[in-house]
Amino acid sequence: MCSVNEGNCDCFPPPESKKKSTTCVKCNNPAIVCIRFNDSFCKDCFILYCIHKYRSTFGKSKIVRDGESVILGFSGGHGASAMLHLTKEGKSARAAKKLRYLPILIYIDDTNFVTTNKEMAAKIRDKVIEKMKKSELEYECIPLERMVTKEFLQSLDTLTSKEETIDILKRQLLAEIALERKCQKVLLGDSSTKLSINVVSNVVQGRGSQVAHSMKFDDSHMKDVTLIRPMRELTSKEIAMYNKITGIEVVATPSFSSKTPKHSSMQRLSESFVLSLQASFPSTCSTLFRSGEKLEAKLKDDGKSCALCANRLDTNMSACSALEAAEFSRQQTNCNTMESNNFLQSFCYACRNIMLGLDKSSENSRLPDFVQRNIQRDQATDGIQKYLLDENTD
Repeated sequence: MCSVNEGNCDCFPPPESKKKSTTCVKCNNPAIVCIRFNDSFCKDCFILYCIHKYRSTFGKSKIVRDGESVILGFSGGHGASAMLHLTKEGKSARAAKKLRYLPILIYIDDTNFVTTNKEMAAKIRDKVIEKMKKSELEYECIPLERMVTKEFLQSLDTLTSKEETIDILKRQLLAEIALERKCQKVLLGDSSTKLSINVVSNVVQGRGSQVAHSMKFDDSHMKDVTLIRPMRELTSKEIAMYNKITGIEVVATPSFSSKTPKHSSMQRLSESFVLSLQASFPSTCSTLFRSGEKLEAKLKDDGKSCALCANRLDTNMSACSALEAAEFSRQQTNCNTMESNNFLQSFCYACRNIMLGLDKSSENSRLPDFVQRNIQRDQATDGIQKYLLDENTD
């Protein structure tokens, strides 16, 4: 009687070792890039593959009109640098079908917030500005100090809150610049890998109701401005390979979580978790990304939005909801002046948690001007609403 572990029985032959393809799947020339198992490309075919992925997002939606001016959020990183290069390629004379929109590069300079080394901050700023100059497109460098003070972010209690807040503020500032320049679209360089990480991070932070629109190609949750993600069909690996093959220089910009352990923030932990799964299961990011698009939340459309992130308020729930239970528990254990004055009513659940971690005793905890304006707007609206008759009133 045969045994699996003994003898030379052929009943259970050893598994064949899998080898990566060495020829291009398109033209059969020698491959230099393998983005997935058996998906190998030569240089020319890989560049065409990336161009097609980028241009197809615009072709499917047709949301950007010919001759329309758009803001291109530029940070000097991999996603933004590849997006700039693909945009210029799409507008070049050799392009079969040219991209007709008019990009304006906007760099939100947050270096003074994420590093205390002024010399390093100046070098990073100069490198990004130099890249924008070489593009021969219209550009502008806007300091984040225009939106908020450095001390405000420092008054937040956790690295998670700081990371989330600075991302929100940068998007808000890009939208503000777009309105000033009479633009209705802002292009962001978010890859599918980054968006997949955001799915996990957003759910953990209580932004589950905001996941679906944050994955979309065209995100219209902001008033009068649409955020567009043309790099969403490309992974971070594909973008990095594209930059390397085409010789694009990338500026390494630090963040709050740079050189920190994976447990330092929710964003950092989510990144470590997703990338570790992706290494073993290559479909992890695509599954998360596609699933996130379908997580539509049914929220009451009362016209109110969060004073910080501009998303629709998700706090108007039934009395038996988990949110109401958490709110009741918080009120019983924590009471302070800012909360007792309905201060938190203008924020979504996740942004409420950020505000609860604000050091309110500090003089540096003064809210950004646009947040204060939004709170005053909500208070004025609620005040007027009290004097309006209900539709069901006889």
